[in-house]
Amino acid sequence: MDSKFRDSLFSVGVLFSAATLLYALPAYAQSNVHQKTLPKNVYVAFENVFFGTDDLQLEPWLASEYTLAQHTRVGDVLEESRSITRDKVLFNMEQANTNTESNRVNPEQVEIIERTANGFCVSAEVSGEALMLGQPLQEHSTRNACFEWRDARWQVTKHEMTNVYELPNR
Repeated sequence: MDSKFRDSLFSVGVLFSAATLLYALPAYAQSNVHQKTLPKNVYVAFENVFFGTDDLQLEPWLASEYTLAQHTRVGDVLEESRSITRDKVLFNMEQANTNTESNRVNPEQVEIIERTANGFCVSAEVSGEALMLGQPLQEHSTRNACFEWRDARWQVTKHEMTNVYELPNR
């Protein structure tokens, strides 16, 4: 067999394997979350991926119409509200800074505020020390999300976050 042909076949095989792996990742990202999973646990699983740095794991969680409504206040220095599209959230995650870390909720902090035939909405509050651009801050965060069962997985259709950070006393 000609070495160029053999090398070409090897390259095609590598590309095919990589494509297969990328296609399988979304299913793996939610493999422990199914339709009967308790809403509180669904939200915790989503948040763990949302505050991670892997956009490929986050993508299957976000419905096509997903938008994040975010309000942030840092002491008396900064306050802003913004609406971020699904594509922008995924892009931002791809560019994520690893020296920023937010507090995660546990199921006991999650309250179910609405249930429908194929979905639910939750609210959660969390406080504690967070890391923003390497700087430790006190964080108080209120998070709301609505989920629908679509395409054999839970997808977030609506997501709101209010984050208040207090600067340390100097």
